[in-house]
Amino acid sequence: MIAEDLPRAVQKTKIEKNKKAGELKVVFISRFSPQKNLLQAIKILRQVRSNIEFTLYGPDEDKDYWAECQKELNKLPDNVKWEWKGNLDSEKVIETLKNQEVFLFPTQGENFGHVIQEALSAGCPCIISDQTPWQDFESQGVGYVLSLKDDRSFVEAIERYAAMEQEEFQEVSEKAHQYAIHVSNDKVKNTGYRDIFELI
Repeated sequence: MIAEDLPRAVQKTKIEKNKKAGELKVVFISRFSPQKNLLQAIKILRQVRSNIEFTLYGPDEDKDYWAECQKELNKLPDNVKWEWKGNLDSEKVIETLKNQEVFLFPTQGENFGHVIQEALSAGCPCIISDQTPWQDFESQGVGYVLSLKDDRSFVEAIERYAAMEQEEFQEVSEKAHQYAIHVSNDKVKNTGYRDIFELI
């Protein structure tokens, strides 16, 4: 499927982000496990100086790991406010992400990363590790793909988005949405994954 084959309602969907300069809504959606690396996401945010709203969605299946993450969350500075909203039904992911601004995902490894596709389709640029098949975000202007050994690069990417005014960030958001449309077939058809655009 190419973009022209998608339903017109999808092609014309416009994602509106009400972004304020100096502030950023950052979201993490995944299982809370060492592989998904929430702990490193928290440690990255500890170094950010902009005002951050950090929202977490996911099941706390690994109780010990989640307990460790909570300890670190409670050490976050005053400029980073966090909230865990529990698990999120798969059919509600895209609609929920439309109210967020940036998807932070320093995962230690993904065969595909379906939630990355969903974040892009909801107009969220993604700041992710280089341990997924997604590698061209920066050249496409839709996010950053970074080494897990370099927390500072993650911090700098977050600060860049936080500093953006509404108009500039809206352009990035629209690029992310359009990127998701154009790559949907190439990346999704080989995974057996559902057509995410049915949910937009």
